[in-house]
Amino acid sequence: TTGKILNRDKYKDLLKEYYRLRGWDEATGLPRAETLAALGIDDLAAAFQEVRRSYRGVNVTIPHKIAALTLVDHLSYEARSIGALNTVVNDEGFLTGYNTDASGFTWAWQQAGIELAGKRVLVLGAGGAARAVAYAVQRAGGVLWIANRNQQRGLELAQSFGGQMVELARAREAQIIVNATSVGMTDPRSSPLPEEYFPSAGAVMDLVYRPLETRFLKLARQKGILAIDGLAMLVGQGAAAFELWTGRKAPVAAMSSALERAMGYHSNE
Repeated sequence: TTGKILNRDKYKDLLKEYYRLRGWDEATGLPRAETLAALGIDDLAAAFQEVRRSYRGVNVTIPHKIAALTLVDHLSYEARSIGALNTVVNDEGFLTGYNTDASGFTWAWQQAGIELAGKRVLVLGAGGAARAVAYAVQRAGGVLWIANRNQQRGLELAQSFGGQMVELARAREAQIIVNATSVGMTDPRSSPLPEEYFPSAGAVMDLVYRPLETRFLKLARQKGILAIDGLAMLVGQGAAAFELWTGRKAPVAAMSSALERAMGYHSNE
């Protein structure tokens, strides 16, 4: 698979903050970790060859998370189970693919003080991001519901992770709703869930983080529902990636602040 390698994530800003806090720079000999977009290479296979030669780690963003599975030498259990990777670690030319999306998702809910276990969790979408969320919900003991326009893909995802394919109207019964589609990313006026389908209580999360305040989140807040934007999961999975690259504990609070500054974000409150 080839195509423009997108720099959707702000990992470079997070990494710069990590370097600053540790007092590291290129003179220290710390191996580099970058987004694929920073390599300036449009061909995915060629980009991975450059990673193999010169980089300690790389972050893989959409739409390459699935195609990249065949370009590494080994996959972690999570990456194999989810069927997508977002982080690659280079050990002297041996590439291992990881998926930190699932752990980032779980971490975001932990920060919000909400347990997934036993909750009816409706996931909107059936792509790579939805697969990571479905895996995390299953591992946490949640009740997984999937709603997707493509019925076959939605059913396959639900069956893969012990969930159930449901009609979108069942959202009213969900305790947690996660937007794992791109709806709202290019058109801030659109929402993956009609206003009349929102439940009267519970929580929602939008994996879209640009824009941060999507219509999906606005509708939830208008109904008094806890609404979590995409930054929390982004920070959580980014911190996990940094720890894989460096073998050191990530300064999550500082990295979160750096990301907020880079995106001109202050608070939704």
